[in-house]
Amino acid sequence: MIKLAYIVKKLLSESRDVDYDTAEDFMRRRDEQLMYLCKSLKDSGGKGRVRWTTIPASLLKKVWYQFGKYQRINSNDLDKIADQMLTNIARLRASTEMMGHGQIGKEDIEDETGYEFTDEEWDDWMSSYFTDVNDSWLLSDYGLPKLEALYPAIFNAKSDEEKLYAIDKALNVVHQRSDLAAMFVEGGTKTLRDVANQGGYTSDT
Repeated sequence: MIKLAYIVKKLLSESRDVDYDTAEDFMRRRDEQLMYLCKSLKDSGGKGRVRWTTIPASLLKKVWYQFGKYQRINSNDLDKIADQMLTNIARLRASTEMMGHGQIGKEDIEDETGYEFTDEEWDDWMSSYFTDVNDSWLLSDYGLPKLEALYPAIFNAKSDEEKLYAIDKALNVVHQRSDLAAMFVEGGTKTLRDVANQGGYTSDT
């Protein structure tokens, strides 16, 4: 199938350490999110905005502060952050594809999910339904490749410290654009500034 071929090839080309389990996990999440987004669009009738879950601001601040100040990490809290980060990278891939900025089109997505859309539903509904509170479209040409390249590092981290560092790199990617930050963290760039200013762990790389 085209989706498996190009996404796995992309992941393999962007990380020498990626293994099949990483690609499989990404594909599972991406498929789930694509199905969710198609169902949501169909059910919406083009009204409102798609529900987009993000990393809770209080959770992110707590974990980064505890590590920065006390070198302690709550594994369960960090795993929650990692899981949401990985899911949202996959969701952003699915959303970007649906909005015509990927390597597959409307017919491919319809065949894959079983949902069918008229041209009006696909074009007119999505242009307003797939937006955030600032009316920015839920897609990314700049940040998504960088985030997908970091996916294996988050997924394959062998320690809590490695996982936190890998997530922090992803947060630095989304911090560069306010619309992208809002897709990953509750409060967007404001929360990320708060994390940087609270005295906990931060990195510029």
